[in-house]
Amino acid sequence: MEQHGIYSRIFPQEQDDDQSLEGRQDKTEEKPGAAHGKIRPLSEPATEKSSESPFLPDLFDLVMILVKRRLLIICIVVFSAFMAFHSALNMVNIYRSEATLVPNDNRNNLGSLANGFGAFGGFMAGRLGIGGRGELDKMELVLQSRVLAARMIEKYDLMPTLFPENNEFNYEANEESFFSKIFGSDSDSDKSDEEDEEKPPTIQDGVEKLRNMTRISSNMKKQTVTIAVEHRNPVVARNMVLRYINELSEMLRLEVIQSATENIRFFKNEIAQTEDHLLREKLYTMLANEIETQTFAKAQKHYGFNVIDPPVPSNKRVRPSKKKHLVLSTFVACFLAVFLAFAVEFFARFRKTYPERYGMLVQEFKLNRRKKAD
Repeated sequence: MEQHGIYSRIFPQEQDDDQSLEGRQDKTEEKPGAAHGKIRPLSEPATEKSSESPFLPDLFDLVMILVKRRLLIICIVVFSAFMAFHSALNMVNIYRSEATLVPNDNRNNLGSLANGFGAFGGFMAGRLGIGGRGELDKMELVLQSRVLAARMIEKYDLMPTLFPENNEFNYEANEESFFSKIFGSDSDSDKSDEEDEEKPPTIQDGVEKLRNMTRISSNMKKQTVTIAVEHRNPVVARNMVLRYINELSEMLRLEVIQSATENIRFFKNEIAQTEDHLLREKLYTMLANEIETQTFAKAQKHYGFNVIDPPVPSNKRVRPSKKKHLVLSTFVACFLAVFLAFAVEFFARFRKTYPERYGMLVQEFKLNRRKKAD
């Protein structure tokens, strides 16, 4: 009800206009011949429409509004383009370094295990992971695991690299000068308040950030695994990929060595308890294969895979697209500038045509602001 009263006070002539419109419609109904009998020539301008509806401009009037407000539009577009260009220059370039790995059959020499010992040999070959596409899936799962990311962070001390903005890991910022040690620092009280509000990042936070900047993908058709790391420093991205490769090799190597150690202990116990000569020969053969696997795993540089395409520092950024950002910002600025020009022209015409209603509208806005402030 209150909003209806405000509308009636600002636009009191709305009902009169409606009544006059109905009267004109009745007149046209009474004289159909006058509406359809006489056709306005094309050369005659439509002055009645523009005089009756000042707020419904035609196409020419829209163009004239843009011409009239061209200075406003140009200023907004130029300012927005300048700000977009400035922000594009300050954007941090992100570089990507990647490597391609191919799983190899490190235990081809154990192929006779499945052929020479039948079902038991096939079972042992499956337990050892010989052949098949399981190696590719296993490599991908290990690379995407949190365990590998945590090992990398703890082994290579990656927290300062992952969180360079944090003062706790910024050793240069934490160094106290001679005068600060004697006279104290003015920011000691501020540091205590900030420590209560902001907690330093943990290893779990580092794991999440490391996984977010890493992309692991596999190609089943080509039997390849790709490791890609994105960082603002291309050298850091390359080093991250190398660390992923080293830790993947170490985890696969450690798993095989531990499994071979357990199998060696088991075969030795079985040999000591077995009296059958033929079975003892088979157990000795399997024991020799486990010892060979253990030795072979310790000798290889990269166990379980070969590095086909090693990582290199890239000079080409992958994001952000500064040209796309500049063009999109300028386009949005043009749209907003045109909309603002039409809005300014509308309020200017409204103020000129209905000054009393405009004053009442301004007063109502002021009253609403005062009520909200109170």
